[in-house]
Amino acid sequence: MFLLILLFIAFISLGLPDALGNIAWPLMYLDFSVPLSSSSLLFLPAMLGGIISSLIAGRLIKKFRPGWIIAISCFLTSVGMLGISFAPSVPFVILSALPLGLGAGGVDATINDFVAKNFTAKHMNWLHACYGIGTTIGPAIMLYVIQTTGTWRAGHRTVAIIQACLGVIFILTIGIWKKTAPALKERRKQNALKLNPEDVIPASCANPKKAIARQVMAFAVYAGLESIIVTWGTTYFNIGLGNELILSGETATVYFFAFVVGRILAGFIVNRIGLKRIVFIGISISFVGIIMILLSSFSIYFGMIGMALIGIGYAPIYPCMMQQTPILVGKEASSVVIGYQMAVSNLCFTLLPFVTGLFGQYISLYAIPVVLGILAVTFFFIKVVPEFDNCRKVSSIVENNPSNT
Repeated sequence: MFLLILLFIAFISLGLPDALGNIAWPLMYLDFSVPLSSSSLLFLPAMLGGIISSLIAGRLIKKFRPGWIIAISCFLTSVGMLGISFAPSVPFVILSALPLGLGAGGVDATINDFVAKNFTAKHMNWLHACYGIGTTIGPAIMLYVIQTTGTWRAGHRTVAIIQACLGVIFILTIGIWKKTAPALKERRKQNALKLNPEDVIPASCANPKKAIARQVMAFAVYAGLESIIVTWGTTYFNIGLGNELILSGETATVYFFAFVVGRILAGFIVNRIGLKRIVFIGISISFVGIIMILLSSFSIYFGMIGMALIGIGYAPIYPCMMQQTPILVGKEASSVVIGYQMAVSNLCFTLLPFVTGLFGQYISLYAIPVVLGILAVTFFFIKVVPEFDNCRKVSSIVENNPSNT
């Protein structure tokens, strides 16, 4: 479907800006003469913008076609990236980060809601694989720019142009959303028949409010896991372990490549093994990767293996949790709840790397993998353990009264 291809392209574009700072920050903090740990504070308005757009996305989706929301969001992101690329000082970076966050949050919330309602977990994983493609291409652009020009600014300008072009494309294709509505209605009926039985949570198995609260908390913790790697990966290998910048950037980029591969593979198997099991597998693989990162002080190759395992492990977690939301709360309420999930994610995506940066600055950069390990264990007990308990209850209900299914 052409519309799905457009959404995939939009998510590639969404991922482009998110990983630029991972490569550029070791140069940016020197250019602006700010503390190493201040990366998250400089982009605090981006977090606020993302929270605002996520919280209002549910209302906007009910009033406007998703295509308009996505197009305007792309233009906002473009403006933010251009502003950062030309920023002569920190206040200009902070000012430019606000439209960047508003735009990114608008695209993210709108497309996630649309795909969760109208497609399957397979498509959701492939959608987020496209985000991973963007976060892989972004660092590649930045590394090329730094190698050829010695500055990080042209990388941001390149991404700004791409975002603006995508906004134009979505305006030109607005009519497609209305034309595809009947086909999407039929698709929703077919998708309901494809759910893995263990992913459906009967009312007798869980308190819906508690399930939603755990879901939102899990998004918060996962946002910390992902953002710490994205924000501090290159810095950890470069400044923390003393490796050369380009090698450190290439090592960190292994994560993004593995992230894409993991999400593509997850798309092929998720409908067979279920959302809950694939999240369990993912967080377990990532924990092994975190241990390898701890060993990377002995060899950079441990770091490369660790980043690959973390990328593969993280890959299915976010899209599978997003796909669960309409199942937990129903399609009518999912737009609002997805907005809440993404608002919390935006908050933690900024704050947890900042706190980790403080540990790194005032204690040791070795704190980075330690914090990752603590968050991974926390995620396991918030998300995985309760849902496997629900799986056992579902199995018991099916055995004792098959008519309930």
